[in-house]
Amino acid sequence: MWKQSLAGLALAAATFAPAVQAQTLWEFSYTGFETGGVFDPRRELSGFFVGEDRDGDGLLKQDELSRFYLDFLEYDPRERIYCGGGGFYCEVNEFSYSLDGKLSFRADWRYSDEGATSIFYVTTGDRMEMGGYVGSGELSWTVWNWTEQTRFAINPPPVPEPGQWAMLGSGLLGAVAWRAMRRRSHWIRPRLPA
Repeated sequence: MWKQSLAGLALAAATFAPAVQAQTLWEFSYTGFETGGVFDPRRELSGFFVGEDRDGDGLLKQDELSRFYLDFLEYDPRERIYCGGGGFYCEVNEFSYSLDGKLSFRADWRYSDEGATSIFYVTTGDRMEMGGYVGSGELSWTVWNWTEQTRFAINPPPVPEPGQWAMLGSGLLGAVAWRAMRRRSHWIRPRLPA
């Protein structure tokens, strides 16, 4: 009887596990940008995305996303949408995340009301731009550039490539073999006559 119950539980786990584990949420941030020739180590761009590598190629593409947040706004990965109250429209233009840790996207938001128009563009690895017009028609524009000092963080951390797993495995096997040889040589050491 307990074998049948155990088999039933295993079947249920196999049936529901893929559905539960299919979607993953990744949180990311870029910290430190240069603007006007000055590096600001505190300037941050952050967000999260949810998706599933449905084709199993190790690359999460835009059509495999179900959600995308950048700073305080939610973007629809498939189309330009009205996002965040009061006139914000958001769009993800390009997106890819290699499961070994490389994130790349282009996104923008636009805001407009009777008194002002604002625009924000971001292209990872290149720059962020933000600007617009106020009621008097005066243009304001700021550009933040990525530099070698810009730090990228993502959680959960990247999955090592198969080659890295093989190197880790061979390193562990080598350490185990070395320890076994050392132990064996310790016990086989001949005793010197007294």
